[in-house]
Amino acid sequence: MPPADVNITNCGSVKIIKTDDTGAALAGAEFTLYNDITPIGGTRGAEDTITTLKCTTGADGTCTISNVFAGEYWVVETVTPPGHDTAADKHVTVVGGVTAPVEVTFVAPRQRGAILVTKTRKHAASTPSTQPHAGVTFTITGGASGVTDANGQVCFDNLVFGSYDVTETVPAGYAADGATTKTVVVNNKAACGATPYVGELVSFGNTPLTNLSVSVDSQIDGGTASTVVCTGPSGQVASGSTGANGDGSASASNLKPGTYTCTVVIDP
Repeated sequence: MPPADVNITNCGSVKIIKTDDTGAALAGAEFTLYNDITPIGGTRGAEDTITTLKCTTGADGTCTISNVFAGEYWVVETVTPPGHDTAADKHVTVVGGVTAPVEVTFVAPRQRGAILVTKTRKHAASTPSTQPHAGVTFTITGGASGVTDANGQVCFDNLVFGSYDVTETVPAGYAADGATTKTVVVNNKAACGATPYVGELVSFGNTPLTNLSVSVDSQIDGGTASTVVCTGPSGQVASGSTGANGDGSASASNLKPGTYTCTVVIDP
């Protein structure tokens, strides 16, 4: 009887499963095997040597390193997908001749950032005339809200990378200097209160509003009749005429800073 073929191998394989902190599959992560040299286990040290064995996760978040000699290894994430933290090294033992691969799962938390909002207001009686504005409410995409402090600031953190709308609730008596909603892209790993702060920045400014009133009062009841017309940067803002007794006024509210001209015509 001729000898039978015998398949003897001293190799195994390592299957890597890669997810983010929600359990979603994560593609594009590269893993490399390092030889775990004595002392075995613990943490990877300078004595542990890199191999040429590696793989990169696909759309399903998995990849397999094949033809691995039996032995002790570290599985090391050598390329991390953008926006995620690198997972810690993991130790594996590969046994030769075992068909099933050694499976190891890595979780890469999504990195999170922060948005620091700075709010100022103009105030003619103060020096300097632009001051921090406390007590102003801001809301961001997702519903989180906060109120500016004495420095005119409010910070939002623990934000997954992405685009956020920051919206100001403009206080009574003020007009926004620009848009009340601004879009901020969060793509830096940061936290409120960290020194130095390396997160996103956005600023808002407000200007106080003014009410205008012009009145006429005929000293002799019905002796004069008058008209009042006031114009400003946006055109006519107020007009009025006197009644039978010669008294009347013209008024306008919530006027932004600018030059306003009121023309009063008094007729006998």
